[in-house]
Amino acid sequence: MKLGELKEGECAVIEYIKLGPTAATRVAAVGFVKGTALRCFRRSAGGCPAAFYILGSVFALRKRTCDCIEVRKIICDNK
Repeated sequence: MKLGELKEGECAVIEYIKLGPTAATRVAAVGFVKGTALRCFRRSAGGCPAAFYILGSVFALRKRTCDCIEVRKIICDNK
C-alpha cells in the first residue's frame, strides 16, 4: 500500500521508495528508509500534507511524495 493511504494512528514499515535521487536523499535524511517503522500522526483537512511520526520526530509529506513510498501496515505498539 502507499504511505498516503494510512489513516491517522495507523503504523507501517517502509518497504520501497521510488523517488528521484534528490527527493530520495531528502526523505532518507529524516529517516524515511526501507525497514523503518512509522505512524501516521495527523492529516490535514484535505488529506495533504500528512504528518508522520518517525524515529522520534514528526515530518509532513505531500501526497505526491507519499504516493512514491510503499509500506506494509503493522500493529502499532502503544509507546
